[in-house]
Amino acid sequence: DAQALQRKANKKLASPIADAILRKLKNRMLLASFSYGTMILVVGLFNAHHGGQWRFLVPGIFLNFFFVSHMINSITHRLSLSRLDLDLPDDQLCMQINGLLDMRRMFARIVLSLSLPVFLVVLQVTAKAFFGLNLASTIPSYLLIGLLIAVIVGSVVVYQKIGSRIIDAYANLSGFGAFQRSKMLIDAIKQVTE
Repeated sequence: DAQALQRKANKKLASPIADAILRKLKNRMLLASFSYGTMILVVGLFNAHHGGQWRFLVPGIFLNFFFVSHMINSITHRLSLSRLDLDLPDDQLCMQINGLLDMRRMFARIVLSLSLPVFLVVLQVTAKAFFGLNLASTIPSYLLIGLLIAVIVGSVVVYQKIGSRIIDAYANLSGFGAFQRSKMLIDAIKQVTE
């Protein structure tokens, strides 16, 4: 089994350009995973420091989930690239990579729909971390509830109305350029067959 895995790891794409893009893409996904892991640790330290204060702990936990989801998406993308069957015909290989792009698009759409709550959470956490301010305590409870309802409605509207160019741009940004590089990989594979 170890020899079979080694042979699969040494397997290359027909095009040297596509093979180089695939290698760089895997490295990019590794960088993204480590970067999100670092952010999880930083927010975790913030959470540990404010453990008994729910007005800071809840936004910190929400922010940690945000970074964990990005890290999982990057790891999934990298593992899926590593598991590509390079013996498949080029059109099937491109379909598998397009499936990864669809996954990143769906993830980006969901994250963008949550951008309003994420913005409020980031505002609360950074105001406390850098300036010692508790923004939630300066707003009366009834306004806080109204703001929460507006944010939920706004998130639903964003999910329904967001454009594909914005989704693709965020998918590329959150993957440290992996979305665009995956498209380049598809183009390089297709050029070999033409």
